[in-house]
Amino acid sequence: MSLQLEIYQSTANEADWAPRRGFAAFDETSHMEVQRPWSGDHLEGIVDPAGKKVMFDVERPKLPRPADPGNWIHDGNVLLDHNNHPVKAWTDLNKTLSTELEDWRLEAIRRLYWWLTMDEYVNL
Repeated sequence: MSLQLEIYQSTANEADWAPRRGFAAFDETSHMEVQRPWSGDHLEGIVDPAGKKVMFDVERPKLPRPADPGNWIHDGNVLLDHNNHPVKAWTDLNKTLSTELEDWRLEAIRRLYWWLTMDEYVNL
């Protein structure tokens, strides 16, 4: 396979999963490899780690909230939100969410990470 073809396929695959961006320079949803196959046209493909289709589940999971991961440390400093509260360092969540995030994508994130509060969403 030629390098040009590999680059084209890589770019095409990236475009398949890419969430909508906002208009500002850095107004984008950060990449999560687990979300790569997600699509608003294919909600069956959004599954939890156990393989359960979360978009068709009507009941909330009866699992305990995961342990607090601690504060997000960047360059030796604790990252603070707009209210000067520490941002949590959840390792398997997007670090940023676009202001133009699709409704179905936000719903999928809310169903997969059901234990997050609205404050924690705002601070992603």
